[in-house]
Amino acid sequence: MSSGKTNITHSEELKSRSLQRNLSMRLFLFLIAWLRCLQLLDLEKQVKFEFNFLRKEMINENDNKGTTYGSRIAANNTKQRLRRIACRTAHEWLDQSDEVFEQFHEKHRCDVFVVIYPPKRFKYDPPNYEPTSKALIDGLTDAGIWNDDNYNVIRRTSFEHGGLSGDTKMWKVELVVKELTE
Repeated sequence: MSSGKTNITHSEELKSRSLQRNLSMRLFLFLIAWLRCLQLLDLEKQVKFEFNFLRKEMINENDNKGTTYGSRIAANNTKQRLRRIACRTAHEWLDQSDEVFEQFHEKHRCDVFVVIYPPKRFKYDPPNYEPTSKALIDGLTDAGIWNDDNYNVIRRTSFEHGGLSGDTKMWKVELVVKELTE
């Protein structure tokens, strides 16, 4: 008789383990689905600013800048123009946005991702367009997106290739500003 009780106990134990494994697996799958939903919702706040420029408006670090007074003036004029475009774009975004925008500052930091889309397929180095992105970031500073563009506010600025712009004459530059949740 004792062996019968052992078999029942053993059988009950197997059922209990199977039930535990089943519950664990369901919980695991639920957590994966929940995390996937969070990923799809993209709970990190981000703002994307898009700009389209002709090649002559893009400032490449490797461009022959020239040493004449006129070439320095021309480069400075291009930077100022890019800065004004970015400032105007940010003001338009702030005016059209339904959300309350909190300016980035030392206690509310962000990362900036610079995504470059060339007009045609060729080899280039996205970080070489840092002078272009710097002028655009300065324009966002002027618009009040952040109180300053130093390392205390912008933790990281990274560059990447985004594919082709879709227009054979225009470059596209995206500045993606992601809020840090530290």
